[in-house]
Amino acid sequence: MKLTKKVIGAILVSFIGLIFVLGKTSGDIVPIGILLAFGAALSYSIYTLFGDHILKDIPLLITIAMVCLFAVLFFLTVGLVSDNVQFNFTLNSWLSVIGIAVVSMLGFLAFF
Repeated sequence: MKLTKKVIGAILVSFIGLIFVLGKTSGDIVPIGILLAFGAALSYSIYTLFGDHILKDIPLLITIAMVCLFAVLFFLTVGLVSDNVQFNFTLNSWLSVIGIAVVSMLGFLAFF
């Protein structure tokens, strides 16, 4: 992968997001949380690098739809098995979820 303006922009946006998240802690830092966050970042990096080569022939919107579909199925399955699924959120919570989804999708479209 070449270091283009888009890639540099994506990295900068990621670091700005980290500053927002890390700048406001509401509790102690838990080592397992750090390991899980590192694992998520590493797996997403591998997914991004390999996905770029593997999915060259599949349109971008189809790829996004498939990733979203399987993410929903995975989290719903884990939530149902662990009996930990809740949908009784407040309006502000739903607006936050929708905002995260829209920003993530637009970021994916802009930088990939």
